[in-house]
Amino acid sequence: ARQRSGKMKTLPDSGTSPITGLAFKGADKLFVVSRACVMVYWLGAERCVTLDAMGAAPGCCVLADKHRLTVATDDAIYCYTTEGRGPCYALEGEKVRLNWFRSYLVITTNDTPPKASTSSQPAPKSHHITILDIQNKFIVFSKTFDEIDAVLTEWGSFHILTKNKEMIYLDEKDLQSKLSLLFKKNLYDVAIRIASSQHYDVEGLTEIYKQYGDHLYSKGDLKSAIEQYVKTIGWLETSYVIRKYLESRHLEPLVQYLEELHKKGYATEDHTTLLLTCYVKIDQHDQQGKLKDFINSKDKIIHFDVNVAIKVVRQVSVNDALSLAANHKRHDWYLKIMLEDKKDYRQALEYIADLEFEDADRYMKMYGHRLIQHVPEESTKFLKTLCTD
Repeated sequence: ARQRSGKMKTLPDSGTSPITGLAFKGADKLFVVSRACVMVYWLGAERCVTLDAMGAAPGCCVLADKHRLTVATDDAIYCYTTEGRGPCYALEGEKVRLNWFRSYLVITTNDTPPKASTSSQPAPKSHHITILDIQNKFIVFSKTFDEIDAVLTEWGSFHILTKNKEMIYLDEKDLQSKLSLLFKKNLYDVAIRIASSQHYDVEGLTEIYKQYGDHLYSKGDLKSAIEQYVKTIGWLETSYVIRKYLESRHLEPLVQYLEELHKKGYATEDHTTLLLTCYVKIDQHDQQGKLKDFINSKDKIIHFDVNVAIKVVRQVSVNDALSLAANHKRHDWYLKIMLEDKKDYRQALEYIADLEFEDADRYMKMYGHRLIQHVPEESTKFLKTLCTD
């Protein structure tokens, strides 16, 4: 096998400030942190780019997720990629060291209280450990210890070695224990982020969405609650949500839920009937015109049973039912409403005349006798055209 060259390479443009940290990203990129700046070297091209004109103390940088460099200063934690600075996390305090464990950033800060002016004895040193879940953006652990000599994160274990030679082992809770603790604190949004990042199954996530919705509903935040209930569609029984909002008489959130049911293809005839009934009630109260918007909409995202919709709308507005039938080419319904409700025989005949031959022939056989009774001349003329053309 070909041996690698043992020749050392000196990186150019490293500046005069002492280097406080190094981290390889792959085999061809090297992050370099000094007291004065953060840089990245492309080793093959021998190219150096300064990412930030702000450095860090020794031990206060670490490669997170194998691709992001995190750098700690007294005011915050900064993240860098090879392209430049990314997000930062406000966390004040004199940083002592950074470590990376699994998916967590471990931050050690100096927690020694200032020396009292009347005391000749130095205050005992102490350090504070903060463990930050970067992906889900929250602190999972925070505790003060006696002065810490080392944080050891090897072989899947997490140990803290203090100055007085005490070894402390931290054990990560299992996912279910974490979620239970978050539920008790009503931190459902955090629970959802953690469960999602851990690839929690859909049924389990649905239960969290339901609990979050119930929590928001109990607080009176009905609009935010419905956003969580919408995420349960396809898993949670729809009657559970609908009953809540019917009892509260808050129709706007209920309409949002029913519309999503239709968009996702889970709506039944009863859901369509209820949605249109809600539109009617909202229009009667606020004159918003939701029913007309629904009827005249060209948006096909909301899937619904057209026959059921026409039947419901017909009870409220004959004209709107006609528009709905015409928009969806429900010729049976259009002619039925035009002849039975409007009794506009001339308009019905004109509608039939615009249809394809097969449809016109069928509807003249159905309604021809009635049309000849009320508009004899026009009907006879059209029948002649139908039979000769």
